[in-house]
Amino acid sequence: MSLILLNQYLPLSVAQAGISGLANRNQVVVAGAGSGKTRVLVRRYLELLVHNPWQLNQLVAITFTQKAAQEMRDRVRMALAMMAQSSGDRRWYTLLSQMDSARIDTIHALCASILRVNAAPAGIDPQFTVLDEVQSGILREQALDETLRRLAAERSPLLDLLDIHPIKQVKNTRRAYLGSVPAEQPAEDEDPHLAQLAQYWTGLIAHANAAYRALKQERAALDFDDLEQRTRDLLVTHDEVRQRYLDGEFQHLLVDEFQDTKPVQWQIVSALAPPDQQGRLFLVGDPKQSIYAFRGADIAAFQRARQQIRLSGGVE
Repeated sequence: MSLILLNQYLPLSVAQAGISGLANRNQVVVAGAGSGKTRVLVRRYLELLVHNPWQLNQLVAITFTQKAAQEMRDRVRMALAMMAQSSGDRRWYTLLSQMDSARIDTIHALCASILRVNAAPAGIDPQFTVLDEVQSGILREQALDETLRRLAAERSPLLDLLDIHPIKQVKNTRRAYLGSVPAEQPAEDEDPHLAQLAQYWTGLIAHANAAYRALKQERAALDFDDLEQRTRDLLVTHDEVRQRYLDGEFQHLLVDEFQDTKPVQWQIVSALAPPDQQGRLFLVGDPKQSIYAFRGADIAAFQRARQQIRLSGGVE
């Protein structure tokens, strides 16, 4: 009965219907813009509830913007309301009442919730605040200003060099002259003066990063990179924490816009839903739509995940 209602409310095209009914397999859906990828993900979410006696918060749906997460929440809420009203089944009303605690959110919100629950093994204050991109940018600027003031007080030769060669020029010259050669390993034919500038620049960044870390620690704050790295480290180094999620707290992970995933994010997802354990993972993405390379998104991570899932018996 529930599946019939779902077919009426969220019908699938012929192409989309081929994806349905594979809930016992890990799956990657690769499709272009306008093909209804998010609709398919919402459909999968509801099918899992039709076929399994799970609570709503045992499903985890991840996307990469608050706007997309809210849209997904709205779609799921509307579908649950329709299922409840049309079937009269108390279970669907119960699931609908759980929407406020549904794990449908961004990867960073998921990381924050995992870290708060596991603050002791993660070695952090459970009352930490999360810095968004604007807030972390402001704090980085403050850290750099404090670093420059301290270097000025110490009469660091760095500031004299910056009067001649501004920071932007040092950065651009270094990139153009050596490409990816690390600052601590200057090329043999590099201009000694430029090498010295690059070393000073590297030193400035190290000092500024240390100041930034200290400012975050004073505020018991984590930025998005901290959330990802600490969650990855927690799941990789604490088997008992990861096993608790694998034993039923998280039954299935669904990830939208997976092409925008960073390698560290894939490490988190695969720790919570191992590709070699079937029926745990559903990924939706389009390599041609990746837009977050500037934030560390790596399309190669998407391709590696696809290969890993196929080799482990999943489907695409």
